[in-house]
Formats: sequence, structure tokens, C-alpha cells
Amino acid sequence: MKGNTKFLTLMVALAAGVASAAAPVANPSGYTTSGTAITNQATSSFTDPSDPAKTIDGASNIVTTTVLPLPSFDIVYNSSNPDGGGTASNAANGISTVLPTPDYKINVKPGDVVTNTYYIVNNGNTPLNVKVDANTTGNTAANSTTSTIGTLATGAVTYTYANGATAVTPNGDGTVTLPANGVITVVQSFTVPAAATPGTLYGASPVGTVVGTGTTANGVATGSTLNEGQTVTGGTPSPAPAATTDMQFTVANVYNPLITNIPTSPGGTTVTPPGAAATPGYTASTPPTTGAGTPPASGTAPGTTLVTVVGDQQIAYPPADANATPDVVRFNNTLTNSGALSDVLTLTPVNGTGPNRLDSFTKTSVGTYTGKDAQGRDVVVQFLNGSNSPIDTVTVAAAGSANYVTQVTYSDSNSLANQHPLDLVVRATSANNSNVSDDTTDTIQPTQAQFGDTSSLTSGPLAVNPTTAQSQTGAPGSSVAYTMSVANTGTYTDSYTLSGYVTVTIRNGTTRTVPVVYSGNNVTQTGTTTVGGVTFNTYTVSNVAANTSAPLTATVTIPADAAATGTSAATGTLPLPAPTLQQTASSVYSANQGGSLVLTDLNNLLVIRVAGDIVTGKFTNTGGTTPAVNTQKVANDPTKASATPPVFVGIASAGTPAATDVGNPVGYDALNTQSYLPRVNYNYQIIAKNNYNTTVSNFVLRDVLSANLQFVSATCTVYTGTTSSSNPVVTAPAAGSAGTVSCAATPLLPDQTEVLDITVRTK
Repeated sequence: MKGNTKFLTLMVALAAGVASAAAPVANPSGYTTSGTAITNQATSSFTDPSDPAKTIDGASNIVTTTVLPLPSFDIVYNSSNPDGGGTASNAANGISTVLPTPDYKINVKPGDVVTNTYYIVNNGNTPLNVKVDANTTGNTAANSTTSTIGTLATGAVTYTYANGATAVTPNGDGTVTLPANGVITVVQSFTVPAAATPGTLYGASPVGTVVGTGTTANGVATGSTLNEGQTVTGGTPSPAPAATTDMQFTVANVYNPLITNIPTSPGGTTVTPPGAAATPGYTASTPPTTGAGTPPASGTAPGTTLVTVVGDQQIAYPPADANATPDVVRFNNTLTNSGALSDVLTLTPVNGTGPNRLDSFTKTSVGTYTGKDAQGRDVVVQFLNGSNSPIDTVTVAAAGSANYVTQVTYSDSNSLANQHPLDLVVRATSANNSNVSDDTTDTIQPTQAQFGDTSSLTSGPLAVNPTTAQSQTGAPGSSVAYTMSVANTGTYTDSYTLSGYVTVTIRNGTTRTVPVVYSGNNVTQTGTTTVGGVTFNTYTVSNVAANTSAPLTATVTIPADAAATGTSAATGTLPLPAPTLQQTASSVYSANQGGSLVLTDLNNLLVIRVAGDIVTGKFTNTGGTTPAVNTQKVANDPTKASATPPVFVGIASAGTPAATDVGNPVGYDALNTQSYLPRVNYNYQIIAKNNYNTTVSNFVLRDVLSANLQFVSATCTVYTGTTSSSNPVVTAPAAGSAGTVSCAATPLLPDQTEVLDITVRTK
């Protein structure tokens, strides 16, 4: 048994006149009481990625550690004298005269009751049932070799107990309950035999033992016995001190009377009394390509114009082209002379009337005339022979026919916002009789279209706003729609092939081509196209009549793993600009005729909202390999995360973690209470995962250690997949103290995790 004299101070004198010491301090190491539940919850904070002026706070699930029993007790003198201390020969272990007072008592008469006071002190953290028995023989290594040692009868030694001023009744098994952090006073009594011989030594020492009830019960393995002053490791008491080397005897020396009986006169017998006996003492001790509708059909060789003949009128449907130079249409005409004489027919353009007229013709050279269309734009008309040479006349034999070509050059249709038909009247006049002539009409139906955002204008020619920029906002996994239109500003019915895509940045920094899906009246999926190695559908809106528009809906489904963007195409407060949709509409008829009418809308923005959360999970080391990795998970409480502003609080559960959950490392538990002995190191791992689709800034992970915990060490690590980087621990209490442990503020990228690993121990 270890001495506790450094905890003792002299306070009061007992009634018998013996000096007594203050009760020793229980649990001098300050161990946390066994069974104490230490709850702990980590926290996090970061700048709100949706509003940099705000801060969002988060918290982990709560974990609990229970303190295991660490038993230890001792019985010590009330006098503060040292006890046996584990050395057999120490005076307190035997019956001898070398014990210091008041534990060595002299002048004790036969039949006297000898009492002494002791303390049972709990030096551990758990209640103990202590059995106190008396040793009346002592350790031979400490017993007197010069004095007679008397024998006390069985049962001669008795014990009474008190807790302060309250008497303590022993349990049914004879044990007395020693509270955690408690001290019990023990009074030992024995009666000196009536026939005791003077100078004989009688002694008794209380000997305490505790029978083990299990490592989680009283801390001692079942069946083992804990003696005074012993320590326990894994439920097994230490071998030392042995019970016979940690005692604290009270010794009584029987009084030896000194009597002289002599005569009153000389000559009497002299009586020599026996020598006085030595004074004994005691020693204390954790598209369709359905054609262009009506009128033309596809299949004509590229570079030519489809022409239909209706009575004495030819109608040409020229395709659009990709250049801005004037367009040219040629009409093949045939002159027939049904007369009996050969005739020379003069060809001239006639000033027309009506809204589609060509007029104001002036001859500029052989077979060549300049004029104006109804909008005042220049038109050139030429009459050509079979050799493509300009001609003024055509000679036609009697009862014969001859061909010529009328070539019309007019302003490029692609450059005009709206188109009108061009009606050219060509007259052939007989040289045999100038009053005889015949007219034919050559009509050109130019094409044109517009593609863009639906216009609020109700009057032509603008049916769309090609230059406006729609901006649609959506969350990852949602769909957004743009109101688009194709306006046929040409002069004949046409169909249009539609295609579109947008390049979206994914949260891992890569990009993905996302198709635009078109819908509306007469819109069907008719083909595919490939952009950047990605193949997606194309659509056709069919049979859009001249001077009408076809409303369309362009839909984009935002990838569930899309990164957040700013609200403009320029970089703003968020790191990514909003991407623009790449949309195209092209004329089916023009494409089939070898021409090209391709319209684009390249300025509509896709704004992707900030979405997600940060999950903070806390796990306690179990000291083994269970639970297996990723068999537990922590997710945010959905009822609190949906609040405004959101509150992120982790909830632990069993099962395989989802992509947005935090899973347990091997040997770390979020669900079950762990148990640790005082002063045994164990670890917490606090894991925070960024589920936002953008980087969060000023992320701080912290943990507050309660008063029952002592800090040992900590590390902070940021993981991108399996790649790690260290982050400093910026606050931590002194070793062995409680307080706050936190990692340095850091930006946390999407899908990154930060781990705060703290080594602690219970007090």
C-alpha cells in the first residue's frame, strides 16, 4: 500500500487525546468517475456560397464515450503515520514496539478495549465493496523479536464504519460500500485479554480486499481479488503490494506495574523491580426532311432552282446561299410562231404593276436592262441565247419555235429581313406586225427566315428577337425551358432542322455536352448530329408557311453533378461563367437544293444554382477493426437542412453511405457508445464533406473537448479522392487540458473532404 501522508494535514484531536489527521483526498489523480457519459459534437462554419455576406454553421452527429472503472483503494492510519507501503519489514506491517504513537499504545491494562481510527480511501474512479478483516499475527519480517507477542481470540477484533457523521452499515456479505471519490472512517477495536502478562504485545491491522465483479462493473475481473494499494490492468490486479506487506497495525503493550514494598525500618528486604519495557510505536503509511412542304420537291441537282409552270407563268423557288452577293435566277422560255411566215421577235421587260412588280427598266446594253423592285432595290434582266450571249431578238421560223433564257439578278435574299416575290413580265413583239405581242410572267419566290427568342412584337417582319439573350436558372438535376421561334420571312413554305447543345462544367472540373431538346407543333426528332464526340438528336419543325412563325420550346436538363455558375457569361462572384446555348436552325429546302440557310442563336444563358450542403460526421475509435469501413453513415437532418437559412446537423445511421453521406473509417463508430479507462488515449475522427456544386470558402472544422477530456494531439487533412494535403491545426489546448481544437480556414472544393483527427484521453 502506498502512503498518503502528502494528502494529510493535522486537524483535530480525538476525544481520547490522540492527535488525528484530516481525511485523505480520495481519487488523488482526479480520474473521471466511472460510468460518466462524455458526449461530444463537432462543428463547422463556412461562407454561404449563395450569399458571401452570410456564414453557415454546421454540426456533426453526437458521439458518446463512457468512462470505464479504474479501481484502487487503500486503508491508512487516521494518525497520518505511514503504513506498510509494500515492504514486509516496515514497522506498520508487524507487532513491535517501534511503531510511533498514537498507533503504538502503552500502559494498556488487561481487559482494556484498544481502539484506533483508520480511513478507507478510494483512489480510483468507481464504487467498491470492501471486505475488512483483521490480521492479528503480523508479518514476521516486522514483528518484534524481543517482546512477547500475545494472541487475540478469533473475533476479538471488531470494526465500525462511518461516512462523515453518518454511520455506515455493512452489506449482507460483510463488505462496506466505498463510494467513488469517497472516504470511509473505520474504527478498529479489540480487548486485551484479562490474563495478559505485563509487557506482552497485542496487535491488529485491518486488511481490505475487493472481489472482482467484471471489468465493466467494478473494474476487477470476475474471480480476481484486489488488495490495498494494488493497481489494475485489463481487469487484473498487480501482484504488489501483497496483502501482508501493506498493513497498518495498532499495537498495545500491556502495562507492567512497578511496585516496591519495603520495611519502614532498616534491615528489611530490598525488592528490585523489573526493568521498564521499551515503548512500542507504529509507523503510518477515448428533320424531318419531308421537303419544304408545298410547293417544291427535293431532288434537283445542287446549284439549280426548282421552277414550276402555272399557265403562262413560271415560278422559281431559289434556295438560299451562304454568301451576300446578288442572287441569280434563270427562266427557260420558248417562243412559238404559229404563222406562215418566219418572224423576228423582240424581247423586252415590261414595267409591272402590283405589290411584287418590277419596273423602271432602262436598257443598258444588248439584251440587258436595269430596273427596280417594289422596294426600290436594283434588278438586272438579261435575255440570253443558247450560248449565254445577250440578245435583243429571237428569230422563229414559220410554224416553228425557239428558246431563250431570261436571267434575273436581284439583291441577295440572305441579307434581307423580309422577302417579297419578284414578278417580271417579259414581252415578245413581232417584227412582222408590231401590234402583235405576247407576255409571259417569270416569278421569283425568295427565301428567308429568322431564328431566336420569341418576340413580343405582333407585326412583321420581326417574329423573333435574334439578338436578345434569355437567361434561365435551374438547380442541378432540373430542367429549364427557353421560348424560341423560327419565323419564315421568305415567300414559300419551308421546314427547318433544329439542333442545339450547351457545354456544362461538372463539379469535378470536367465539361459535358448537354443536348437541347426541341418541342412544339409539327416538331419531330428526325436525326442526330455529333459535337465534340457527343452524338445527340436533331429535330425538324415542318411546313412553316411564308410570313408565319413556329413557336418552339428548347429544353435543357441540367446534369445532377453540374457545377454552380454565376449569372452572366463573365466571371462573377462565383468561379464559373454561365454557359451559352449553341442553337441552330437551317432550311431543309435550301439544304436539299444545294443551298444554305443556317440561322443561329448563341447568346442564351444557362445559370446553374448553388445546391448542396456540407455534412459533418464524427466517429470514435473502437480500438479494433469493427465496424467495417462504410457500414455506418452520417447525413444531414433533412428537416433542418430545408430550413431558411439551412442548418446542417449530422444524423448517424447504419448502412452503406450514399455519395453525399460521410461513411465511417474502419474501426470507427458513430452509433454505439465506446468505453475507455481514464488516461488511456483514443481517437476521434471528424470528417466533413463538401456536397455543394461549388467551392466553399473559409471552411473551418472544430471540436470542443469537454472538461472530462484531455487533449493529446491533432492533425487536419484535406482529401481530394485519395490524394491528401495537410492543413494546419490553428487552435488547440495545452496537452492534458480541455478546450477547442480547430483547423485553419481553407477553401473546400466540391467533393473534397477534411478530416480532423484528435487524440484524447479521459481524465
